Amino acid sequence: MKKNNQSSAAIMMRSLMTMIVVITLSLGLLIIIAVGHQLLEEIRTTTTHIVKSLKQTDIDGDDDWENWRRNSTLDTSSSYVYVHNMRKDAKIKHYYSPNAQKILKVAPFKVPLINHLYYRPGMGFLYHRMVHAQGIYYTLWQNMDYQLVVLFRVMQVTLLLLVLTLLASPIYIRRLTHRLTDPLMDLSNTTQVIASSKEPGSIQLPVPKRPTEVTELANNFNELLTLLDERQEQQKLFVMNAAHELRTPIATIRSHAQLIERHAKDHPEIIPKSVHYITEESRQMQRLIDELLQLSRADRLSLEVADLDLSTTLQSIVQKS
Repeated sequence: MKKNNQSSAAIMMRSLMTMIVVITLSLGLLIIIAVGHQLLEEIRTTTTHIVKSLKQTDIDGDDDWENWRRNSTLDTSSSYVYVHNMRKDAKIKHYYSPNAQKILKVAPFKVPLINHLYYRPGMGFLYHRMVHAQGIYYTLWQNMDYQLVVLFRVMQVTLLLLVLTLLASPIYIRRLTHRLTDPLMDLSNTTQVIASSKEPGSIQLPVPKRPTEVTELANNFNELLTLLDERQEQQKLFVMNAAHELRTPIATIRSHAQLIERHAKDHPEIIPKSVHYITEESRQMQRLIDELLQLSRADRLSLEVADLDLSTTLQSIVQKS
């Protein structure tokens, strides 16, 4: 029942706030997904270049490993390389970049739904790539701390925008709803004043400049009030005329009744004449009352249309004349 009794402003406030929250959350989620996807694409491109460089180097010994280490721009603080040489003639089977062995001590587990993404307790999220060429397997683990920092910043900014939107939206929506509903409230209050007044038609509603719909509504109401005022004046005039027409026969009847009452014993000859006047005046009153009743039913009467023989009617009038 509360919702049914809420004002238009409350309904607009609730609906617009719901829409703004849904849109803001949706946009924020889409932004986070888009940024996260872009960061994954960037790290995928970076790791692709690294593993491609490893394949082209063909690390088959210490000299190859050291030469690749010197010429590579690999950031060993965030990238970890493990080379497993499975050739039969290989003297050294395993090569590790700094901290690469540390990762393998605890097996990272796969993050669902995202390819190549793993989580290693104590080291965070890692992007994993592995390729092989001519019996040598190259494994790369790329730390994603930088990407997560960027993503976290984006989430913070998105959350801040959401909070600011939620704080600013009610103020703006409240001002908007007041601009739309205040003219209606003024019309409603004035209508109550008009309804309680003795002469409703003499008061006009305030006409706001905007919105257009309320302006047109107020003008239409004012036209109805003007028409009502005119009808009231017509009714007053009609009642006055009817009262005047009824006053004359009533006065005549009263005067003849008093005449009979005072002089009937001494002058019985006046009785028939006074009774005749009383009868005629009462008939006149009856005709007036019948006419008033017909006027009161005028809006419910139906016009009966019939064929008229004009020549016969004219001949009848000529004969009577």
